[in-house]
Amino acid sequence: MESHSSVYKKRIKIFILLSLIAILGAFDAGVLWLAIHPQVPPLYRAYYLDHSIDENNFTHQMMKQHPEGASPSDTPDSKL
Repeated sequence: MESHSSVYKKRIKIFILLSLIAILGAFDAGVLWLAIHPQVPPLYRAYYLDHSIDENNFTHQMMKQHPEGASPSDTPDSKL
């Protein structure tokens, strides 16, 4: 017959393993949700995900949004 302390240790190990499995499963489910429902700009979605515009149209629209010589607002040199 096993002692009470060894039974409790086994139950604690099982509880920890099941908790870890549940946490990892929830994390994987969240990542899967984000992969299935990406939050991306419409131009990116049209070209890369939906394939509803061609390369020339994509390039033209990107050039309109980011003219040559313009720096994106989130780069360090644009804060100067």
